[in-house]
Amino acid sequence: MKILALLFGLLFICAFIYFYKPFSYLEARKSLTRSGNKIIALTFDDGPVPATVKLLDMLDEVGIKATFFVIGEELSRHPDIIRKAFDSGHVIANHSWSHPRLLGFRSIHSMKEQIEKTNAELKKININTPYMRAPFGQSSFRLKKLLRVYNMKHIHWTISTKDWKLNYSPEKVRAVFSNIRNSEIILMHDRAYEKPENLEALKTEILRLKKEGFTFDIGPTWYWMPD
Repeated sequence: MKILALLFGLLFICAFIYFYKPFSYLEARKSLTRSGNKIIALTFDDGPVPATVKLLDMLDEVGIKATFFVIGEELSRHPDIIRKAFDSGHVIANHSWSHPRLLGFRSIHSMKEQIEKTNAELKKININTPYMRAPFGQSSFRLKKLLRVYNMKHIHWTISTKDWKLNYSPEKVRAVFSNIRNSEIILMHDRAYEKPENLEALKTEILRLKKEGFTFDIGPTWYWMPD
């Protein structure tokens, strides 16, 4: 009986996680609807890493800003990169300390630790952030409630490039961006643009979308919406 109850409990948790992501997607889509048409927010997760430097240089070349969701452990290794990004006008956000799975479904103590350690690391370089994205987008009502204590908001995405896959290529960059028709929050990862060909493909797509009348926005004007 205990085993059966445990199995049902695990099934419930898995189902909740599976069905929660669409709620986060809908919240992100709702904020975009209120922001206007043809607005794109580029968001980069899991940095800073050495590739972030070239990414920042490219964004500077094309004249747009992005949001960087940083992992605390990586930030402790490369604080100068994130300080440079911040000084250049990019938004810096919390992406947990160690990128654990199921952050939104862990204990309150564990969630606090992941949030506070990264916030503390950011404060060492004089950066405060009101934004967070849980690793893998695995947020929860409990995590969002906790974030309000810190006056922070969880930010999801509306398009995932899946650029974390090893076979991510310029063709895949073009395939993702060619389908953009309206406002989007795009999930990307710094490491995917270590490859010069991927970075160049991203630059080409950004310039194309700018010519088509899209605006690239760092987001604070419409991220900060009531839950």
